[in-house]
Amino acid sequence: MDYVFSRPMRSSSILFLFAFRFVIAQWSNDPNVNTPISTANGDQQVPAIVSDGARGAIITWKDTRNTIWPDIYVQRVNQSGIIQWTTNGVPVAVGGFRMHEFPRMSIDGTGGAIIAWRESPPQPNLNYDIYAQRINTSGVVQWPSGCIPICALPGHQGPYSIVYDGTRGAFILWGDGRRVGFSDIYIQRVNALGQAQWDSNGVPIFTLYTPVGPSATMTNDGAGGVIIT
Repeated sequence: MDYVFSRPMRSSSILFLFAFRFVIAQWSNDPNVNTPISTANGDQQVPAIVSDGARGAIITWKDTRNTIWPDIYVQRVNQSGIIQWTTNGVPVAVGGFRMHEFPRMSIDGTGGAIIAWRESPPQPNLNYDIYAQRINTSGVVQWPSGCIPICALPGHQGPYSIVYDGTRGAFILWGDGRRVGFSDIYIQRVNALGQAQWDSNGVPIFTLYTPVGPSATMTNDGAGGVIIT
């Protein structure tokens, strides 16, 4: 980038010049003072990150700035590390005295992202369910009526992994406790509108008789499906 300088007529012109030069190189070179994504009150934890398709990134996390019950926020940075959306992040799932935790995220193929997380009221022994939302390249949520339920059956459900399906939707994989005393693995596919493409509340992948919670992850197979391990 080239610069053309002229003699400032007021001191404010000098301040503007220095401010402009400061935001050009936003990434920190100091491992003890890194580039902030959110410095809001409360805790920001469990981040997930994907490419924005333009040499930057989209980052999501759980956040307790509002209450002790965590919410889900998201932010985008460009290739220079400069924040692109609302300072301290865009709310994706907030309020209602509900716990929103463990976000997972995939690209959406258009510069945005699809985010999945587990959610439950804060009372003990109530069930976690899985919800999802899509956010576009401008930081605007895309699916109506708040967030889309992916699985809302009795028993705990918590997301393991989410990957892009190649057609602006995503595959979502989770651990599932709908069978009392057992822990299974289920999967669902949603399209660009957040509509489930397979059986309601997911397709079983692992239903062996075991009380031990398995773990799983997956990758896109390049042909419209996924490989799960």
